[in-house]
Amino acid sequence: MSKKNRNSTLIKRITKAMGETMKCCANTGVITRANAERCMGLSKNNIDKMIKNGYIKAETIVAKGTMVNVYRLDNKGVGWIRNNTDIEYMYRSNPRQIKHDLKLSQLYNQLSERVRNTWVNEHQLMKQWKQYSSTIQGEKAGTVDAIVISSGDKIAIEIITNNYGREELQEKYDAAQQLGCEKIIKIKA
Repeated sequence: MSKKNRNSTLIKRITKAMGETMKCCANTGVITRANAERCMGLSKNNIDKMIKNGYIKAETIVAKGTMVNVYRLDNKGVGWIRNNTDIEYMYRSNPRQIKHDLKLSQLYNQLSERVRNTWVNEHQLMKQWKQYSSTIQGEKAGTVDAIVISSGDKIAIEIITNNYGREELQEKYDAAQQLGCEKIIKIKA
């Protein structure tokens, strides 16, 4: 009987921590190494394996004057999400709004797994608006960053940046109401 080679770079199966890390990337655009390790329970070794196997890709970005290592989905990660989750439309991350996406990811990582599993990201809300709202048909141009269900309440999540004007914020709050949200969590990026 041969001894398992734990140093192999080949991924034979996706662990729960790997899957949760990829779901975070699909729903928020990015995850930091610290959150992948601390919140998702992913080891440094498995992070490296996921990169080498094309599930995630590493990027170094500057946020608030500090260099931060983040991970985004790579091709195999996108495929895994499509084949193993109900996330049809992945969050569209934008390098120009990285502070926003890091805040969104941080909030996602602070939620319980049960609440994270109810997360519907902004792109999914826009593409499937009529499924989530009874007031407007078709696609929606602007909405909140996400909705979740916690303790039976539908909660809207919005990360607010300095780029948002009064009208844009009002459109997001109106969208939360149209989605039937009882509460809205607003966090400044």
